[in-house]
Amino acid sequence: MRLKKLLILCGVSAGLAGAAPLAFSNFDTNSEGWTVINNGASVNPDYHATGGNPGGYISDTDAASGPIWYFSAPAAFLGNKSAAVGGILSFNFRTTPGTFFDAPDIILIGGGLSLFASIKGLGENPNTFEPIVVEISNTQEQVGWSTGDPNEDEGPTLQQFQTVLGNLTALRIRGELISGADTASLDNVSLTASTATPEPATFAISGLGLCAAGLYRRRQRSVRSL
Repeated sequence: MRLKKLLILCGVSAGLAGAAPLAFSNFDTNSEGWTVINNGASVNPDYHATGGNPGGYISDTDAASGPIWYFSAPAAFLGNKSAAVGGILSFNFRTTPGTFFDAPDIILIGGGLSLFASIKGLGENPNTFEPIVVEISNTQEQVGWSTGDPNEDEGPTLQQFQTVLGNLTALRIRGELISGADTASLDNVSLTASTATPEPATFAISGLGLCAAGLYRRRQRSVRSL
């Protein structure tokens, strides 16, 4: 029954996503090369074999003071990812409750440029894995992209997205959302090419974009059980 429901969801969202992931991490066996960037240093996150959404996941715990830390993607998510312009970055995210502060939630670096995205509502349900979908474009109301230029009001141009994604050297997802000590968890990260992109009204609708990742994970488990 659960598989049937998942297939129904995928059928509904097929016209929205419609593409296999360019890169995908479900953390079912290890941290898959993801690291944590903190104060310029790269360290390994904590790996958990169970408790994810579902299966394994990664996390990191930050002290009460120090710089903002980010989950940093491995080589599989980097390089020429120009096909992802207009596509989506989706993931499951969980954080601890606290006082939130503003900072870029997604950072893309490449081609001599950096792009930053702020996600409305990220972490608004603490202690719960939330499905997050970020369009790599300027068309999603819940996501605000910028180049970091205070004089720029309209966000990155298509050419700037293409420049960065054509030679992507870093993809980072913010882990530290609150002031003080915190723990953030990450699961089911997927970078998907552009064929048709979702235009969700809420993150609940946005969560449909994760169905392809769910089917991928279920298929892997079925193969391992044979």
